[in-house]
Amino acid sequence: MKLICIFLLCLWSFSAVTSAESSSHVDASHRSLIIGGHNAQPGRYPYFATFDHFGGGILIAPDIILTAGHCNPPLDQPVKVRINHDKFQSTDFAKEPEDEETFSIVKIVQHPDFYTISWDETVNDYNIFKISGFSKETPVKLNRDATLALDGQIVAVIGMGSMKPDPATFVETSATTLQEVDLTVLSHDQCEEAFDPARPDQAYKGRIFEDRMICTSGGPHNEKDACAFDSGSPLLLTSDNSNQSEDLVVGLVSWGEECADPFFPAVNARVSFAMKWIDETVCALSDADPSLLTEFGCAHETLSLTVVVAKLAPWNLFQQQSPGRMSFSAVPGMLLAIIVATVVHRRRNTGRRVTIEELPLQAADADGVRPSYDTLQ
Repeated sequence: MKLICIFLLCLWSFSAVTSAESSSHVDASHRSLIIGGHNAQPGRYPYFATFDHFGGGILIAPDIILTAGHCNPPLDQPVKVRINHDKFQSTDFAKEPEDEETFSIVKIVQHPDFYTISWDETVNDYNIFKISGFSKETPVKLNRDATLALDGQIVAVIGMGSMKPDPATFVETSATTLQEVDLTVLSHDQCEEAFDPARPDQAYKGRIFEDRMICTSGGPHNEKDACAFDSGSPLLLTSDNSNQSEDLVVGLVSWGEECADPFFPAVNARVSFAMKWIDETVCALSDADPSLLTEFGCAHETLSLTVVVAKLAPWNLFQQQSPGRMSFSAVPGMLLAIIVATVVHRRRNTGRRVTIEELPLQAADADGVRPSYDTLQ
C-alpha cells in the first residue's frame, strides 16, 4: 500500500489556526509519484502549488488553495506553499526561483464529510488552505459538471513527487521539475472490477463511489501513474492549444494501491461533487475582492430600499444617511410618512440576510426632537 501523505513524511504545519473541520490528521496511503511522465513545459501550469515537496494543490482564488483532505499537516512545523514552482531545477528548497511565490498557510478547512474506510483509503477527500497573501497568478477553473470527465477521456495529471523507485533499492527519485502525465478515465464498472487474485482483500468492488471518485489508468498495464507526494495535485482537462485559461480541474489525486499497480487503477476525488462546499468555504475564508470570486457566488454587500409616502398629516419627512446607519426624521410642516423598507444586507463571508420589513416613523415631539431608526447595525 502506498501513502499519499504519510504522517512521517508530512511533518509540516503552519503558523496559524486550523478550523474544527481540520482537526483529524490522517495517516493515509495515497499517491506520491508521477511515473512514466515527462517534464512539463515551463510556465504551463502557473496555478500549481506544492507544499515543501510533500503534496500538491491548485490556486482556485487569490488566497485559496484546494488540495486533498488527507493532506492535513500537523501543527509542529511551518510549511511553505510555493506557487508557480514548475521551473524549480534543484532539490534545495532554500533556493527560490525568480517567478516563484511563497506563502505560509494560515488556516485549513477539511471537508466536513471526510472520512477513512481503511488506513489507505479516503472518501470526500478535499481540503482548502487559506494562504498568507494574494498570488498574482490566475486561478484555475473548477469543473461543476457531474458528467465530466467522460469514460475514456484523457486527463493530464501534474505533480512534483518522486518519479520512479529504483528497482534494486526501491528508493524513489525526487522530481526536480514539475512532471506531467496523461491518463485515461475508466468507467465506474471498469474500476470496480479491479481485482488481483493474490490480493483478494484489496478488490475495488464496493469501494468506489461514482459521484465523488474518478478512476484513471496509465495504459494496458497501468505503467503510468501518480502516487504519494502528488496527493492533492489536479486531474486536468486541457485544450489542444495548451491554453492555460481553458484548463479545467475535474479531480484531485487521492488514493490507490501500489504505484502504477498493474491490477488496480488510481482513485481520484471528483471536484464537481464538492463544489457547493467549495463555494461556501471560499466565500467564508477569502479576503480577496468579491469581483475576483464571482465563480463561487460570493455576493457583494447590497442594499435595497423601498419608500411609500402618504399625505396623512401636516409634517414633512426628510432622510439623513451616514455610513452603516440610516436616520429618518419627521419635522412639523406638511407630511407624515410611513416608510416600508426592506433592507437586504448580504454579508460576503456568511451569506446571512438581515431583513427589516416595516419601519413606521413617528413625528417630532413638541420640542422638535427627531426620533431616528437604525436599520443597519
